[in-house]
Amino acid sequence: MHKLKKTNLIAFTLLELLVTISIMIILASLLLPALGKAREKAKQISCINNMRQVGMVTFNYINDSNGVLTPNYDTMGWTYRFYLLGYIKDFKFMYCPAWIPKGMLDSSGDLISRSNTYGRFPPLDKIIFSSLSKPSSYIVYADSISTSSFFQWYCIDSMHDVHLRHFKYAEVWMADGHVEACTRQRILDFGCSYIYP
Repeated sequence: MHKLKKTNLIAFTLLELLVTISIMIILASLLLPALGKAREKAKQISCINNMRQVGMVTFNYINDSNGVLTPNYDTMGWTYRFYLLGYIKDFKFMYCPAWIPKGMLDSSGDLISRSNTYGRFPPLDKIIFSSLSKPSSYIVYADSISTSSFFQWYCIDSMHDVHLRHFKYAEVWMADGHVEACTRQRILDFGCSYIYP
């Protein structure tokens, strides 16, 4: 005759199972907003790095062009001029990764339109950088947005604004080479009134 072995079975009641699931849902609801903020912070850091790269390209261009910044409004635009002159090989770091509306990038992650980049400030066109008395007070590039298409845009003017997309801050690259997270008031203090939202 065969003896049956007794096994210790641990059984959960339906109530215990529901309590466990409820606790897991509560924990997930507490963690998800923090994960979303961390993701946005990572995009902001990536934006700062992209803007620094744009700044390095700009300094290279300025050094090669007798201290003069490329024109913002001409037949090419500043970004395409950098490309044609060989300062950049593609446009993958010329825009903020936190604001990419559908249709702005191709399948390789490059821009479809060369206009959808950081915004440049026109007052610095054809100014010799070494003549700036206080370069740390001149915004050259900023997070930008076209108020008609909501894409990023290559210039800042009455139709294209500085965009406060990073926790109500906009990243800006100043003429002295530093990147700064600016509030609405700080941008106004620099003399720019085109701000969204």
